[in-house]
Amino acid sequence: MVVAEASSRAVATPPVEAEGLPAPPPETREALLDRVTELYAIQGRPCKACQVLLQYCKANDLKPDSLHPDLKARDMPDADGLAKVVQGVTDGLEDLASDEGWQLVRDDELRLLYKAVPKCNVHCFRARCILDAPTEHLVALAREVDLCPTWNKYCTSAHVLKEASPTDVTVYMSLYVPWPFNDVGFVVEANGADLYEEEGRLIIAFASPDSKDSGVELPAGAEKHRKVKLQRPSCMSFTPLPPKTPGGPQRTLCHVQTYVNPGISVPAFIISFVLKVLSPFVYAAVQKVLASAFKSPAGPLPSRLKQREVLYGLVQRRTEAYLARQQEQQQQQDQTP
Repeated sequence: MVVAEASSRAVATPPVEAEGLPAPPPETREALLDRVTELYAIQGRPCKACQVLLQYCKANDLKPDSLHPDLKARDMPDADGLAKVVQGVTDGLEDLASDEGWQLVRDDELRLLYKAVPKCNVHCFRARCILDAPTEHLVALAREVDLCPTWNKYCTSAHVLKEASPTDVTVYMSLYVPWPFNDVGFVVEANGADLYEEEGRLIIAFASPDSKDSGVELPAGAEKHRKVKLQRPSCMSFTPLPPKTPGGPQRTLCHVQTYVNPGISVPAFIISFVLKVLSPFVYAAVQKVLASAFKSPAGPLPSRLKQREVLYGLVQRRTEAYLARQQEQQQQQDQTP
């Protein structure tokens, strides 16, 4: 079962009971469901939600599938669905941990890598950079995907097809690439995860649905696009960094990797276009939009920050708390003889 596989890989730390203190009273089923829903749908912590659910099932000798009706009633994924989200997140983290097997294409302010997996017809692109921007702004750029065509000229369309929660969305995008592809289109299911406590970062795992029957209707014009698939462990991660100088802007270390199955053989010049034209352009476009688009409160992105204040306010507070903990730990290390 997916649950069994993901439970052993979930990024989570088991609770530690304090010595000499009585064990807390058993959690009721209703309280457990409230807590899992809060962790998953409000806090954006699917790994912690999965851990809590599986611990409850183990303690009460229950099969996770038995909670399916209760979870469905709360518009939550069932145990297998939750574990699948966790697996996508952990797969991304594990893959980002090493550059072994990747070809270094560029290594300056933008580190760019590429690898091919011929037996699967998959092309893999990985980028790494540090941006002078608060983490919630990077999350907004990724989350407000329908605004992408306003700042990325190679993005010809972008639509949010389904919102399961503020951090779980299904989207459709199309991008311009040269002949013989022209516009390519793809559906992506994206899941965000707050892993500040476990890994010191936020992560968004994304991939195309496993089947054609994804439960969403494609937008008008999608039939004109050549369809490609994005595969696991595609993801992006955001690690907050302190300012270069006291009082300066917060910085964010960003990783983005995409595993693409184009469905047909890809000419070498298309790969060259992605590496030498598209990727550097997107990097420059992201820098430009971060430097200007958030200055006017009436702008599209600041308006979305207000519209989704619960999400972006939470990201901001969690980021500030994480950086404060990091600073405190650094000060303690500095004071240690």
